[in-house]
Amino acid sequence: MATKIQLRRDTSANWQGTNPVLAQGEPGVELDTKKMKVGDGIQAWNDLEYVAAGNEEDSTTNMFVKLDGMYNELGPSWAGVVSVSTDGLNWTPSTFNQKFTDYQDWEVYGLAVGNGRIVYRTYDYTADREQLRWALNPFDKPNLPQGTNSDVTRLGPNGEEISWRNIRYVGDKFVAVGSYYDNDRDDYNYPYAAYSTDGDNWTKINIDLDYAYTMINNEVNANDDVDGLEFYDVAYGDGGWLFVNHWGPYDNSGGQNDFANAFYATDLSATIGQTSLVTGIPGSYTVKFDGKGWVTWSNYDAPTGNSSILYVNRNTDPRTGSWIQVDMDTISQQLTGTYFGSIT
Repeated sequence: MATKIQLRRDTSANWQGTNPVLAQGEPGVELDTKKMKVGDGIQAWNDLEYVAAGNEEDSTTNMFVKLDGMYNELGPSWAGVVSVSTDGLNWTPSTFNQKFTDYQDWEVYGLAVGNGRIVYRTYDYTADREQLRWALNPFDKPNLPQGTNSDVTRLGPNGEEISWRNIRYVGDKFVAVGSYYDNDRDDYNYPYAAYSTDGDNWTKINIDLDYAYTMINNEVNANDDVDGLEFYDVAYGDGGWLFVNHWGPYDNSGGQNDFANAFYATDLSATIGQTSLVTGIPGSYTVKFDGKGWVTWSNYDAPTGNSSILYVNRNTDPRTGSWIQVDMDTISQQLTGTYFGSIT
């Protein structure tokens, strides 16, 4: 007579809620995620690692990951509530992973997925600074980088705190962008960036700080109330990375006498400076490449005063051609008869 063997099983949420200690060698299965852990008789469920399926390095290949807390009662989006998908349409149930963060010690504000890894942009309350962390899949506890030049993800050129604005996986690399405060250069904030292929080993991108100082000083002398220049986002297309700038972090100018513009680099090992400058773009928060051209999003100079605008360049090389201003209010009114800023 055949014998049926059933493993200890429950949903991922129930496992995490009860947090039992499995006996040594005892398996436990998550029914909704199909993932498994094996007990050691000591560690509780939330502290055990998942059993790797196949090549662990490929665990995030072709995987979409989103911070999903804002859509349910499990917790806010930065608290470690994640969903995953292999097609971007069908998602696993939202899962709060206590190994991810208890959001008392550190929080998560963004992520990028690539090369079988996830890199998170986090804030560490113990260290009191922003940091990058990496993991092989969204259900493991992210690690602080410990590899080559990993300190460049935590401290600026002279030990300053870094304010990370974005992390992207673009051009087969993780690229993190932001700024740091330099009290040796007239107390301004200066752009900062680093890149990695695995999230653990990092290389700082060289930036011509003398030229950045010139840009900042020109804006300040034009009577605009700003305190620096920072990289806010990065995208890759046609063999190069476009870094969009923004005056700040503090900007009380209400407009711009000089555009913050952007920098385009075809080699991340080269210094980014005046020869890399792309003009005709105001301070931007987001940049995308759609295969045919570039789009940046800004909140400056909307003609109606009610909305933000897009700047579009239909050339694959952003250094050529011109940037066309597209007002979101104009588009919204044409499509819906309502101003973009009025839509709720």
